[in-house]
Amino acid sequence: MAPGEYPDPERPGKGFAFPFDQSIAYGPILPAVIVEASVTIAESCGLVSDLPARGATRSGPFFHLAGIAGDDPGVLEPGRRYQLTLCMVYRREHFGFIGNYYVYVSEVR
Repeated sequence: MAPGEYPDPERPGKGFAFPFDQSIAYGPILPAVIVEASVTIAESCGLVSDLPARGATRSGPFFHLAGIAGDDPGVLEPGRRYQLTLCMVYRREHFGFIGNYYVYVSEVR
């Protein structure tokens, strides 16, 4: 799908408490769902890097970097905490009802 064909994301609420139905099938989330997350970067980021969100547990939810505005994951420096606007674009297959998503970072604060 060309980026121009992708539907505008939805903003259901603040935080990543998932105010939407998590029972969605695995695969693309159309339109993407926007969540805000506080993330502390542990090591240099690249595509598919884990983004450890504040409040997440060892049981999830899990976020994996699929892209970032400006195409430079290096703006996320290790040892710093950021407030990120995440567009959840793809739900990865995972056991149970544990959230496991590829995300696009649309804003870094």
